[in-house]
Amino acid sequence: MICNGDIEPLIVVAATFDADNLAQNWSRSVEELEPFHLDFENALMPYIESHYSTYAESISKNDLMASRKHRAFGGFSLGAIVTWYIFKYDLKYVKYFLPMSGDAWYVSTFGGLYYPKETVDEIERISHNFNEEYYIASFLGTNDARYDQVNNQMVEMLKRDIFEKSFEYYRVKNAYHDMDATDIDMYNGLQLFFKEK
Repeated sequence: MICNGDIEPLIVVAATFDADNLAQNWSRSVEELEPFHLDFENALMPYIESHYSTYAESISKNDLMASRKHRAFGGFSLGAIVTWYIFKYDLKYVKYFLPMSGDAWYVSTFGGLYYPKETVDEIERISHNFNEEYYIASFLGTNDARYDQVNNQMVEMLKRDIFEKSFEYYRVKNAYHDMDATDIDMYNGLQLFFKEK
């Protein structure tokens, strides 16, 4: 994509929230979703920003905040749930968000399915101080096993004026909850965020 001129040069880091980079049982994985933002803030982001050529002048909090428009975070499935937690805790450091096939669990596990209004109320509260200075591109396959779970939240977000310029929802025709969907979502999402100018 970079070689073809589709997107600007960028650094992609494929991290996991699972301890020791090993898949855990469901309960343990769920417990590790929300606290991942601490790893992102204290280890991952400072390491990348201090070891590679980026837009941050330094790894001070002020410089990381000043360079947020050059930073994106995305994830698929449980990684999408982590993406929503990064939105909650690190919006000051990240401008672009790519949740793929996952809802926000701020209110409850499967909050997008069971509590879409309350979940979106919380997203609205979090984003209130940023006045559209963020952009969320959410992708979901029409054949995804998590369709209802995610779609309920996204439809509720589309009803809110506050998200009119900062949120887009893409339903990918015939896509499933699999790596093929991730490839499609990443290919399109990165172009939305970092299109070569």
